[in-house]
Amino acid sequence: MTVHTIPFNQTMPSSSLFTAYINTFDRLSPFYALDPCGGVPVWERMADLVDQRNNRLPRREVTTALREQGHRFGVDDRSLAHIDALAADETLAVVTGQQVGLFIGPLYTVYKAITAINLAERLEHQLGRRVVPVFWMGADDHDFEEINHITVCNQANELVRLELVPNEPADRRSAAHIRFGDGINTVIDAFAGGLPDAEFKPAMIQLLRDCCPPDETFAAGFARLMARLFRGRGLVIVDPTDPALKRLMRPVFEREVRFPLRTTAAVRDAGQRLERAGYHQQIEREPDAVNLFLYHDGRRTPVAYADGRFSLRETGVSYSPEDLLRLIETTPDSFSQNVITRPIVQDSLLPTLAYIGGPSEIAYFAQLKGVYDHHGLPVPIVYPRASLTIVERRVAKVLEKYGLTVADFFGNIHATERRLIRDEMPDDLTTAFEQTRTVLTEHFGRLADEVASIDPTLRQATQSAQGKAEFELARLEEKAVQAYKRSNQTTRQQLEKAKQQLYPHDRHQERVFNIWPYLVLHGFGFIDTMFDAVDVERFAHTVVFL
Repeated sequence: MTVHTIPFNQTMPSSSLFTAYINTFDRLSPFYALDPCGGVPVWERMADLVDQRNNRLPRREVTTALREQGHRFGVDDRSLAHIDALAADETLAVVTGQQVGLFIGPLYTVYKAITAINLAERLEHQLGRRVVPVFWMGADDHDFEEINHITVCNQANELVRLELVPNEPADRRSAAHIRFGDGINTVIDAFAGGLPDAEFKPAMIQLLRDCCPPDETFAAGFARLMARLFRGRGLVIVDPTDPALKRLMRPVFEREVRFPLRTTAAVRDAGQRLERAGYHQQIEREPDAVNLFLYHDGRRTPVAYADGRFSLRETGVSYSPEDLLRLIETTPDSFSQNVITRPIVQDSLLPTLAYIGGPSEIAYFAQLKGVYDHHGLPVPIVYPRASLTIVERRVAKVLEKYGLTVADFFGNIHATERRLIRDEMPDDLTTAFEQTRTVLTEHFGRLADEVASIDPTLRQATQSAQGKAEFELARLEEKAVQAYKRSNQTTRQQLEKAKQQLYPHDRHQERVFNIWPYLVLHGFGFIDTMFDAVDVERFAHTVVFL
C-alpha cells in the first residue's frame, strides 16, 4: 500500500465553509467552540468541560442499556469493556454516526468509524485517560430511499444499483421498524452474481446472509455487520431507538416542548449570520418548525407550533403543551430527534469529547451553538472524518500508462480524455493544424496592414474574418479529434473503466460504493489496510494505492 494526499480544496472546491474550517478556523470561531487543530491544550479544555457535566450524565443507565444492546448485536469483549468504562467519571468518548444503510451503506460510513477509533486511541495516549470510540446509529431515520440500495461495479464495468423492496410499505417508518423482508435474499443473490469469484467471496456473502435475514430490521442488521467489521477495535455501537435510552432523552424532549421554537430561532439566526459572513446555510427551518418528530399511526411525523398548540404536519392532529409533556413522560419512545436535536440527545447521554463528521455535518454544527447553549451543553470539538479514494492495481496501471492522477477524474474527465487523444494523434496531423494556425495568423496580419493602408476601418473587418477562420479551424480540429477518438476505442475504454472505479456517477467513490466488494477481494485484511491509511492528523483527501 502507498498513500498520496490531495488538498480538500481540490476535491471539494465548492465547500468554502469546510475549507475555512480546517485551514482558517479563526474566521469561523463565532460559530464553533474549539479548533480541531488546536493541539493538546484544546483537548484538555474540552475534557474539562465534559468533566463539569459528570453529575448530570446518566453514565450507569446508559452503560446498562448499551451492554444489553452489545450482547444483542454480538459485539466482542473489548467493546463490552469500553461500554463498562463509560460508567466511570474519567472516561471520555469520541462519537460519530450515520444512517443505517443497506450493508452498512457507503464507504464513508466505515471511514467515520475508523477515524473515531484512531482518534480515540491517539487522545487516550495524549490525555492519559480512557477515551472510547462510539458509533451512534441513525436508526430513527425514516428516509428509506436513502438507505435501501447499494451501487456496485459489476464484472462488465457497469454501475448497477441494487435496491431492496420490503414486504411492507416503508412510508415514513424508521429504519428500526423496517424489516428486510424476502427481498433481501434477492438483493444478496444479485450482489453475489455481479462480483468476481474470489477467495473471500463465499465467507463474505454468508456473513451478509447471517447478519441480514428477512425477519431482521435494518438497524439490527447494520449493527451486527458493524460489530463484525470492527471486531477487536473496541467500537461501541448505539441504537438510540432503545426504549431505555429514550427514557433518558426525556429532558431534551421536554425542553423543546416547554420552549417551543427557541432552538429553531437559534438555528435561523446562526444561518443568517453565516450568510452575512459569506458562507451558506446548511440547515434551513421554517419559523414554526419544532425540532422533534412524533410517531403517529406508525409514521414519523414532523411537529409544528403556532398559537399555543403543537400540530403534526399533513395530519391535522394537534396537541396542547400539556398533552405532549404527558406523552413524553409516559411514552418517550413515541418521540425522536431531528438533525438539530440529534447531537443534543447524543451529548446529553455521552461524555462527548469530539464528534467525527463529514463536510455537511461540520456545516450543520456552525448553526448549532445556540442550540447547545439552550440545553446547557458544551459544543464538542467537531473533527473531520477521513476521506479516501481506493485505487486497485488494475486501475493504477491505467493511471500510470496515461500519466494521470486521481485528481484528474474529479472534474471533467472528458476534457482530460480529449487532451490525451490529442497527445496520441499522429504528429503529422497535429503539426498540420499548428502550422495552419500560424500561417493564418501571419497572413491575416499582413492582410490587415494592407487593407488598413487603404481604409483604417477595414482592419477590424479583417480581424473579424480571422476570428471566423480560426473558429472554423478549431471546429475541424475537434472533428478530427472525435474521429480519431472513435477509431481508438482502447483509450476511451480504459479511461471509462478507471472513472467508474474512481469517480462513479461523477461523485466521490466513498459516497457511491460499498465496502463489501473490497472485502470479497481482500478479506478483512482490507480493514487493517484502511486503518493504516487513515492518519487523523492529516486533513486532506487520501488516495490509497493497494
